[in-house]
Amino acid sequence: MRHCRKAFLLSGIVILAAVAARPCDLPVGYFHQVTALRGEIVGMRAGVLQYSRALRESFKRNNVRLILYQYRSGDQRPWMPIVKIIHADQEGHFDFGPLAPGHYTLEVDDKDWETESWFDVEVRIPMPQETASVTVDISPRLSNCKAGQEMIVHFQ
Repeated sequence: MRHCRKAFLLSGIVILAAVAARPCDLPVGYFHQVTALRGEIVGMRAGVLQYSRALRESFKRNNVRLILYQYRSGDQRPWMPIVKIIHADQEGHFDFGPLAPGHYTLEVDDKDWETESWFDVEVRIPMPQETASVTVDISPRLSNCKAGQEMIVHFQ
């Protein structure tokens, strides 16, 4: 009976550790490299239809709040200094304007969906190619870690 209890406890710990690993997240220290932070917010909630990137990108998210923070490593979001707060327009477009080179964290807050998405960004000047725009897809990820929650950088 004692071995049974230990095995049950150990299996519970393993399950909790697996859940805490969050396999869909990018590795710590991964930054989307851009020369400018402007583009559009897109996304949809449609289950398996979300596999189509073209379909997800056809749904513009308007009036979404974007908050740009100075990057801090670890989970220190409450203490990150705010650089700028803007809102996407009716067509989902946004533009943070000129930004100093450095590391930032972008929060995309969609009140209609009651969700927040986070992306780490590095503004690098110069880069081999200038950033034309970024597409920020805030669609929920599917259970296989596909179809949403991504930032696509488009170069000139």
